[in-house]
Amino acid sequence: MLTFKTTAQLIILGCTWCLGILQVGPAAHVMAYLFIIINSLQGFFIFLVYCLLSQQVREQYKKWFKGIRNRRAESEKY
Repeated sequence: MLTFKTTAQLIILGCTWCLGILQVGPAAHVMAYLFIIINSLQGFFIFLVYCLLSQQVREQYKKWFKGIRNRRAESEKY
Protein backbone atom coordinates (compact mmCIF):
# COMPACT_ATOMS: atom_id res chain seq x y z
CA MET A 1 0.00 0.00 0.00
CA LEU A 2 2.89 2.34 0.73
CA THR A 3 4.24 1.75 -2.77
CA PHE A 4 0.83 2.61 -4.24
CA LYS A 5 0.61 5.82 -2.21
CA THR A 6 4.12 6.84 -3.19
CA THR A 7 3.47 6.15 -6.87
CA ALA A 8 0.16 8.03 -6.75
CA GLN A 9 1.81 11.04 -5.14
CA LEU A 10 4.59 11.00 -7.73
CA ILE A 11 2.01 10.96 -10.53
CA ILE A 12 -0.10 13.69 -8.91
CA LEU A 13 2.84 16.01 -8.35
CA GLY A 14 4.70 15.12 -11.55
CA CYS A 15 1.71 15.46 -13.87
CA THR A 16 1.31 19.14 -13.17
CA TRP A 17 4.93 19.93 -13.82
CA CYS A 18 4.85 17.99 -17.08
CA LEU A 19 1.97 20.26 -18.11
CA GLY A 20 3.95 23.25 -16.91
CA ILE A 21 6.91 22.32 -19.08
CA LEU A 22 4.65 21.83 -22.11
CA GLN A 23 3.44 25.45 -22.06
CA VAL A 24 5.08 26.35 -25.36
CA GLY A 25 3.76 26.74 -28.85
CA PRO A 26 0.20 27.14 -30.06
CA ALA A 27 -1.32 25.04 -27.24
CA ALA A 28 0.27 27.11 -24.45
CA HIS A 29 -3.05 28.56 -23.25
CA VAL A 30 -4.70 25.14 -23.04
CA MET A 31 -1.73 23.69 -21.16
CA ALA A 32 -1.73 26.69 -18.81
CA TYR A 33 -5.39 26.16 -17.96
CA LEU A 34 -4.86 22.42 -17.41
CA PHE A 35 -1.82 23.20 -15.26
CA ILE A 36 -3.82 25.58 -13.07
CA ILE A 37 -6.80 23.24 -12.72
CA ILE A 38 -4.78 20.15 -11.86
CA ASN A 39 -2.42 22.11 -9.62
CA SER A 40 -5.35 23.50 -7.63
CA LEU A 41 -6.76 19.99 -7.16
CA GLN A 42 -3.50 18.48 -5.87
CA GLY A 43 -4.53 18.79 -2.23
CA PHE A 44 -7.82 17.04 -2.92
CA PHE A 45 -6.06 14.19 -4.76
CA ILE A 46 -3.56 13.76 -1.93
CA PHE A 47 -6.47 13.74 0.55
CA LEU A 48 -8.11 10.96 -1.47
CA VAL A 49 -4.95 8.86 -1.60
CA TYR A 50 -3.86 9.22 2.01
CA CYS A 51 -7.14 9.59 3.87
CA LEU A 52 -9.93 7.85 2.02
CA LEU A 53 -7.83 4.83 1.05
CA SER A 54 -6.79 4.28 4.68
CA GLN A 55 -8.99 1.82 6.57
CA GLN A 56 -8.45 3.56 9.93
CA VAL A 57 -9.46 6.94 8.58
CA ARG A 58 -12.59 5.53 6.93
CA GLU A 59 -13.62 3.91 10.23
CA GLN A 60 -13.21 7.22 12.05
CA TYR A 61 -15.28 9.02 9.41
CA LYS A 62 -18.03 6.39 9.83
CA LYS A 63 -18.04 6.93 13.60
CA TRP A 64 -18.15 10.68 13.12
CA PHE A 65 -21.08 10.55 10.67
CA LYS A 66 -22.97 8.14 12.94
CA GLY A 67 -22.48 10.58 15.81
CA ILE A 68 -23.89 13.43 13.75
CA ARG A 69 -26.90 11.35 12.74
CA ASN A 70 -27.53 10.28 16.34
CA ARG A 71 -27.38 13.88 17.58
CA ARG A 72 -29.76 14.99 14.84
CA ALA A 73 -32.20 12.18 15.68
CA GLU A 74 -32.07 13.07 19.39
CA SER A 75 -32.71 16.76 18.71
CA GLU A 76 -35.72 15.90 16.53
CA LYS A 77 -37.25 13.86 19.38
CA TYR A 78 -37.42 16.89 21.62
